[in-house]
Amino acid sequence: MQRLLPLIALLLLASATAQGRLNPPNYYLSQLPQLRPGDVLQGELTPEDGQNFKDGSYLDLYAMYGEEGEDVTLLASSLELDIYLSLFGPDGSFLGGIDDDLYGTDAELLVTLPENGRYLVVVSGYSQYDLGRYSLSRSESLPASAAEVTELMIPGTTSSTFDAAATMEMPYYGAPSMAFTFELAEPIALSISVQAAEFDTFVMVTDEAGNVIAENDDEDYSAASGWNTDSKAFAEFAPGVHYVYVTSLYGEPLGDFTITTRRFAPID
Repeated sequence: MQRLLPLIALLLLASATAQGRLNPPNYYLSQLPQLRPGDVLQGELTPEDGQNFKDGSYLDLYAMYGEEGEDVTLLASSLELDIYLSLFGPDGSFLGGIDDDLYGTDAELLVTLPENGRYLVVVSGYSQYDLGRYSLSRSESLPASAAEVTELMIPGTTSSTFDAAATMEMPYYGAPSMAFTFELAEPIALSISVQAAEFDTFVMVTDEAGNVIAENDDEDYSAASGWNTDSKAFAEFAPGVHYVYVTSLYGEPLGDFTITTRRFAPID
C-alpha cells in the first residue's frame, strides 16, 4: 500500500532557523528512486525541491533496501555544493549523518545496518544556498542467497501451500516466505498477482542480484471494502532470472495461495 511518508517528522531535528516560507518535503515513499548496491545515481538540488525545516537546506530522497548486519558505504560527491548526507532506519530513526569527508565538499557515511528493511537516504546541502548537481553511490554487497524455488509459468497460474519446511527468509524483511522463479529472454511487462483467503499476502520480486524490482501488499483498495488480502506486483522486467517471494507482513502466512502471471504487450 502507498502511504505518504511523514518526512517532516524525520527531518525536524531542531527548530527552524531558515527565514521565509519553506517548501514542505512531502514525497510518496513508493515513488522514491531506489539506491541499489553498486549504483551511481546522478541528482541535482534545485529551489523546486523540498526543504529541511532545520536549516532550510534543499533535499533529495532515496529508498535503500538492506539486511541486518550489512556494512554499507554511502558516498555523495559534488563539485558544485557542500553536501550533507543522512540515513534513517525502517522505523524512521536517525542512524547517522555527515557533512564532509577528508576531501572537503563530499560526504561519506559508513554504517552497519541494524535490521532488515527499507531505509531512507537524504542528500541535502549544508545550507539553503547549496544547490547543484551531485552523484550518490552505494558500495557493493552480496545478494540474498536463493534456496530451492519453484518455477512459475509465464503467463499462467501456480497453486501452492505454505509449508514450514519449504520456507526461506524474505530478503530485507526477514519474514518467512516461499520463493518462486522465472527467467525472461526479452524485456516484458508483467503483473504478478497473489491470491489467498487464509492470510494477508505480500509479494516481492527481485532480480538475480537481489535488487528489488517490485513489491505490493494490497492489490486494490476501495472506500467500501477497504484493503483486501490479495497483492499484485506490476513492472517491466529486463531479460534474466527473477525471484518472487510470497509472505504476510501482518500475521503468520499459513494456508493455500495462487500466483497468477499475466504478460502485457506494448501499445505503439
